[in-house]
Amino acid sequence: MATVQETNCHPFRYKNWLFVHNGEIFEIEKFRKELLMNVAPNTSATSWAQPILEVMFHLALTFGLEVDPPGAVARMAGFMKRWR
Repeated sequence: MATVQETNCHPFRYKNWLFVHNGEIFEIEKFRKELLMNVAPNTSATSWAQPILEVMFHLALTFGLEVDPPGAVARMAGFMKRWR
């Protein structure tokens, strides 16, 4: 397991949200397409080249981030874990 380093955080801002992921998702390219296909169309995360942080954020939006932040992040993480 890698050590978390605050100097290597890559924040992503969307409206009034700031989302930060610090870590590595092993072999993400193997399931990136499936993640993108499950993002709600109105969140605008549709580009294959989009950083995984933004895909994760848009999945959290898809799973209800604006009404239930802790639940939506948990659902996003669980969803990603199932694909992994």
